[in-house]
Amino acid sequence: MDEKIMNPQPRFKSLAGRNLMEYTFEDTAQIYGYQIEMIANNPVPGLLKSEAIRIDGVVKLSFDITSLIPLQKVLERREISRDDFFRMLKQMADLIEAMEEYLLDSGGVIFDSRFIFMDPQDLHMGFAYLPIKEMPQDLEPLKNLLLHSIIHDIRFKSEPYDDFIQRLIELLKTEELKISTLKKYISDMETAHFQSAKSFDEMSLQRRAPVEEPPRQQSFKMPDEAKEEKPQKQEAPQDINKACFPAKSFIVSGSVLAAYLIFGLVLCFTGVLSANSPDFILSLFGYLIIGGALSYLLYTKFFTPDKKIQKTKPLVPAGQAANFMDKRPVIIPSKKVEYVNRSFRIPEPVFHKAREEAACVSPDSPQYQDRTVVLDGGSINHPYLKGVQGEIIILTHFPFMLGRLEEQVDYCIKNPAVGKLHAELKKTPEGFFTADMNSRNGTFINGERIEPNQDYRLENGSKITFANAEFVFCAGQDLPVE
Repeated sequence: MDEKIMNPQPRFKSLAGRNLMEYTFEDTAQIYGYQIEMIANNPVPGLLKSEAIRIDGVVKLSFDITSLIPLQKVLERREISRDDFFRMLKQMADLIEAMEEYLLDSGGVIFDSRFIFMDPQDLHMGFAYLPIKEMPQDLEPLKNLLLHSIIHDIRFKSEPYDDFIQRLIELLKTEELKISTLKKYISDMETAHFQSAKSFDEMSLQRRAPVEEPPRQQSFKMPDEAKEEKPQKQEAPQDINKACFPAKSFIVSGSVLAAYLIFGLVLCFTGVLSANSPDFILSLFGYLIIGGALSYLLYTKFFTPDKKIQKTKPLVPAGQAANFMDKRPVIIPSKKVEYVNRSFRIPEPVFHKAREEAACVSPDSPQYQDRTVVLDGGSINHPYLKGVQGEIIILTHFPFMLGRLEEQVDYCIKNPAVGKLHAELKKTPEGFFTADMNSRNGTFINGERIEPNQDYRLENGSKITFANAEFVFCAGQDLPVE
């Protein structure tokens, strides 16, 4: 069969804020139509989200790879631990096992590290599926991927390992790899790892077990005259808790009492409470009843025992003086975009030149000024990126990755709009190039968004934007790459 049908090459493009990997099938007789509908209309666990479009007898199958990084790039940027390796291996085995449930063939899964995409942080993987009729019917592609990755791509962390790598290689050297055998291997390795970890914990507990002290010998009691009285430690002063009514109770009560007295004065001036009034006794009785009612109301609302609150008053010991220090305000600069350069190095000519020069200090200026020294871009031999805020990213090696995932990039841009592994800069004999790593907000060269996973040439002075972080590319002296 034609090589283009057996191993079609995808096309990468950006559409409506999404990054897509698209396969085109011009001969529909060579593919399973029902399988295309199955993967396009059902969320198959482990497969990338896909959609199919038919135009004039041509089928275009697209997979959404937004914010996902090829497995090949992740293995270049990250060291893999034992747990990371088995997490990825279990995802592959679970995917093969789920194929039968959706009437799909395991041979249609693309086991190529260039076209397997994953989240570089949690290593969640997504696979592409091609419903080609002449697909392989065994797990030979998976076996080749595992062998090649273990031997050439994976950099394992320095951890106390068992023989899981050797046992897997022996398993992969068998004539035919079966999913049941792979699942059994994963289960056996996890059980062995759990038992070894449990025994290690038990040994640690035994080492930390308390040691019984030998019985103490009877000591002679010293006479009281010979004993030296130890000075008593002064106990720390304790705070005083005091129950009292809140200030609101007294304010409201005072206001009501003042209004009540003003009301009585008004009655006196108008003659209602005058002794010459025939209703003086009755008016005075009514006035006192109103006063009693107000007193009862204020008591029940504000001065019952349950209205008291606890106030803590710190007790300052006598003779303790308060320490007054000349505290100057600390000015915190406004945080916009924070950059962490992990590959910065001042060129040797600039360093030697600065060391030989003498520094002149004005007597009126402070002895120390914590200011960032801005490098002269014209004296930098390496290519570099210059930001709009004046920061300089010196490209000391290639490929050079930029993003916000600090552990896996060469230069960390702490900006939420920038992708975890946003873009990569490369140098070839033809010049400098950049490629977008399926970032959600994209990479722009001179204002135009570039397609993902494709190399675009950079000229001296090109304006390159990672999401909303703008830089200018400078080729420097174009020295050989280290």
